[in-house]
Amino acid sequence: MAIQIALFRRAMPDYDVTHEDLIAAGDEVAVRNTVSGTHQGGFMGHQPTGRRIEMRTMDIHQVRDGTIVTTWHLEDFAGLMAQLTAVPEAPTPEAWA
Repeated sequence: MAIQIALFRRAMPDYDVTHEDLIAAGDEVAVRNTVSGTHQGGFMGHQPTGRRIEMRTMDIHQVRDGTIVTTWHLEDFAGLMAQLTAVPEAPTPEAWA
């Protein structure tokens, strides 16, 4: 995961993570996050677009004796890639008038 964060920080220098929810039950802690940034550097073959991106992530950590021993990580990577490759929306007919 550290390598991935380094890639994000290089491509999106204003990379930020907002922790939306934190839920603890037994020996597990779930964290729902929103990752955001501005695409200012190359990222996985995509040249900088200058677009602001947002991606949702979820982590579930198993904790034993105050230490994280296992982590399950999910992210909407397909949604992120769609934001980087999306073409600007065409103007509506109303905008032409």
